[in-house]
Amino acid sequence: MHFKQFCRRGKMKYTVIVLVFGIMNFWTVCMSSEQHQIDVVSDLFDSAINYEDNGIDSESFQVANEKNKENFIIPDFMDSPVKGVSFFYLDGRRDENQIILIQELPAGDEAISVRLAKTIAEIKISGFNWVRIIISKNHYKMYDEKYPEYDYSQDIYPLMSSDEAIKINSFIDNFRKGTDGLKIELLLTAGFIDNTTMRDKQNDALFFESILKQIDTTGIELVMLGGDMMPCNIISLVAVDDTICDEDGPKGDWNDAEWIRFQLDYFSNNPIDRLRNLNYSFDTITYPTVNAFKTYLEWVKNNVISYIPIVSVSAYYARPGATEKDYLSHFNDLVNAYAESGLNKPFWFDEYGFGLHDFYSEKDTFLYFKGFLQSTRCKNGVDSSLFYPSVAWVVGSDRDTNIVWPINLKSYGLFQGYNLKNSPIVGQTWELIKWFNNTEGVCSKPIPNYQERKSVPPIGASSLLLDL
Repeated sequence: MHFKQFCRRGKMKYTVIVLVFGIMNFWTVCMSSEQHQIDVVSDLFDSAINYEDNGIDSESFQVANEKNKENFIIPDFMDSPVKGVSFFYLDGRRDENQIILIQELPAGDEAISVRLAKTIAEIKISGFNWVRIIISKNHYKMYDEKYPEYDYSQDIYPLMSSDEAIKINSFIDNFRKGTDGLKIELLLTAGFIDNTTMRDKQNDALFFESILKQIDTTGIELVMLGGDMMPCNIISLVAVDDTICDEDGPKGDWNDAEWIRFQLDYFSNNPIDRLRNLNYSFDTITYPTVNAFKTYLEWVKNNVISYIPIVSVSAYYARPGATEKDYLSHFNDLVNAYAESGLNKPFWFDEYGFGLHDFYSEKDTFLYFKGFLQSTRCKNGVDSSLFYPSVAWVVGSDRDTNIVWPINLKSYGLFQGYNLKNSPIVGQTWELIKWFNNTEGVCSKPIPNYQERKSVPPIGASSLLLDL
C-alpha cells in the first residue's frame, strides 16, 4: 500500500534537542519504505512547533513572480493551466492499487472496469486536465508471488517484458483516449537497492528505458524520473544545517543527487529520438523549512536546471488547529521563495494532499486545500496570471473501516468510497477542488466554506450506500 507520509511541515525551531535524537532513531525505519515516509517523524516535528499567525502580506505576495514571469520559459505542454490529480488506486482498502489494476483489467473484472471508467469520468467533469500515473519496480516486487503471470527478475527488473509493457500501455490508454483525453504525467521510480539507502543508477535507467521504448508515449507530456528524491539529504537538512546541501548524507551512504544527474543526462541524450524528445524532470519531497527549500532550489539551479522543463516540489503540510489563513500564509512563503530564486522554469507542485487520521478531520483537510488553492491560483483576491501547476494526491478511496485510525495509517483518498453502482462518493474537499477548477473568475467570488453536518457516512461504510 502506498501512503504519502513524510515530513509535512514548514517552519520549525531547533531548540528541542531531543527532537534531533528522535529523528535519528527513526531514520532506519524511514528508509525501509520505498517512499521513505513515516508519520512518527512528522508527528515529532508537529509537537515541537509553536504555531504563529503571521497573517498575509498582500503587498509583497508574489511580487518577485510578477517581476520575473516574462523571463519564464514555458514548455509547450503547459498551453493551458495544469490542474492535475494523481491516480494510484480505486478502492485502496480492497487492494485495488495500480499494479493490481494493470494485472486484473485484461482479465475482464467488470466491477473494477466500471469503477475505473466512472472514476475517470469524475476526474474530467471535475475540471482536471492532467493525471499522474506511477510505475514502480517495488510495487511489482510486492505482488510477485500473487501473480504467476510475471516473474519479477525475468519480466520486470531491470528490463520490463513486452507482455507487461503491453498491460501498462493498455492501462494508460484508459486515461488518454478520446477527444477529451487527459494529459499524462508518468512517474517512473525504482526505490533503493535492497537493504541500503543507495540507488542503482544504471539498472534503474535500463528499467525506465525498457518501459518507455515499449509503450505508446502519445499524451505523455512529462516523465518524472524517480519519486520522493532528495538530492540534499533530509537528515542533514534537519539535524545539521538547512542552508547546506549534503549530497552524500551523514553516513556517506546517499546518492540521490548523483542518480538524478545520471538519469537526466541519460535520457536527454538518449539515442532513440522518441525518448530523447520527451520532457523529463524528477519528483522530490516536502522540505521541512523555507531555508531547506531554498537550499534544494539552489542545488537545482547549479546542477540540473538546463535538463528540466519544470521544477517540482511536494506540498504536504499539517498542523493541529491550523486555519485556512495559516495554510495560505505557509504556501505563500514557498511561492515567494521560488519567485526569489531566479529560476526561469515553472514551479510545479507535483503532489499536494492532506492525510486524515485521529489527529485531523475532514474539516482540516478542507482548510488545507482551500489555503493551498488560493495561494497557487489567486493574487490579492483575483485570478492570478501565475497559475501554479499542481497535482492533487490522490483520487480514489483508501479509507479504513474503523473510525479511530492508527497513528501511522493516514487516508489521503479524495473519494469517500464507491456505492453499489460503483460510482464514486465525493465529499466537500473534492467538491471544493472541482469548484476551483471549473469556476471562472474563481478568486473574485466567495469561496465555499466547510459545512458542518450532523450525519456523515461512516468511514469504510460508504461503499454500501445506494446511488440515489
